[in-house]
Amino acid sequence: PREIPDFEAPGATKDGLIAQWLKDWISDGLADGSLTERTLLPRKADLAVHPGVSVGTVQNAIRFVEDEGYVESKQRIGTVIR
Repeated sequence: PREIPDFEAPGATKDGLIAQWLKDWISDGLADGSLTERTLLPRKADLAVHPGVSVGTVQNAIRFVEDEGYVESKQRIGTVIR
């Protein structure tokens, strides 16, 4: 995703904003065909660079997104879109 979340939004946490950012990116990508089910997400470190957050923040955000059914983490493979 090109737009970086607004980390100054009142009452929002970084991991919550990154989770929404990821969900929006996945939803938009599935809608326009640039992403498909089983697409492997970039590495957490790579995802953290663009918005300028820690890998831990991205990891927490991915857990939120996984709990909502957007992605699935697979050991030794990575995180894939569901």
